[in-house]
Amino acid sequence: MTTKPWRKTHRYEGYDYASAGSFFLTFCLYQRSPIFGDVSENAEVVLSEPGEMIGEALNELPTNYHSVALDSYLVMPDHVH
Repeated sequence: MTTKPWRKTHRYEGYDYASAGSFFLTFCLYQRSPIFGDVSENAEVVLSEPGEMIGEALNELPTNYHSVALDSYLVMPDHVH
């Protein structure tokens, strides 16, 4: 795997990422912009329309990609786990 000189890789050298396994992913928005929602006064995340769209797209992953199984996910205002 080649990487761009300014990018740090977090991959384990020698690991076969094409094999079956579980992965924990976090996607952060550019400059941590909170476009997926807001946190209410009682500390609950209220998703915006883009945040709802992300949830719907994640739920469709196993349907569109039969080798993918989604255990759980969490949409936050500025990132997704």
